[in-house]
Amino acid sequence: MVQKPFPSNRDKRRYDIFELLHIDICGPMEQDSLGGSRYLLLIVDEASGCMKGFCLRVKSESEDCIRKYIMKVQMQFGKKVKFVRHDGAREFATNSLQVFYEDEGIEQQTTVQYAHQTNGTAERAIRTIVTIGRSMLHHAKLDKCFWAEAAMTAIYVKNRLPSPKIVHKTPFEIYWRLPVTILCIGYRLAENLSNPIKRNYG
Repeated sequence: MVQKPFPSNRDKRRYDIFELLHIDICGPMEQDSLGGSRYLLLIVDEASGCMKGFCLRVKSESEDCIRKYIMKVQMQFGKKVKFVRHDGAREFATNSLQVFYEDEGIEQQTTVQYAHQTNGTAERAIRTIVTIGRSMLHHAKLDKCFWAEAAMTAIYVKNRLPSPKIVHKTPFEIYWRLPVTILCIGYRLAENLSNPIKRNYG
């Protein structure tokens, strides 16, 4: 299957959810994670900005992750993945993945390797997640071996923050079509006013 060149910046078409997926990978990290991972694979949906991350021991594991993710979203959401955009790295265009793309009717859009601006969406997403993850480790005074946990937490948080894709909505809401919940952050509290206490601590 012939890979299509990266479309120009003049291509301003709007994509439906899951129609275009951006894919990129970073690593090897400075230190293996607790689970032995060395790489972070990130898949970003163009329409929602929602991110899905995978921590990998070796780059070749990305092939199985990509295939399973595409099949999952197509079956679970009834949406058709039409395009995947990546930098042409070998792990994203193996012979078996080429066959999979062709069987599923998915067109590859390859960008220029080492020209990060041509794969901007995925590059920016990875840079953001890595930066947030490092900040988390620094402030929590955790060892670098926790990078995978920090990265997954960063992805979780970013998916629940407002997205420039759609005003007043988060990637989570666009992706799942459900209101976002932050119940995992903190606890529910109720103030008892039946017996007021002095509020001056000084």
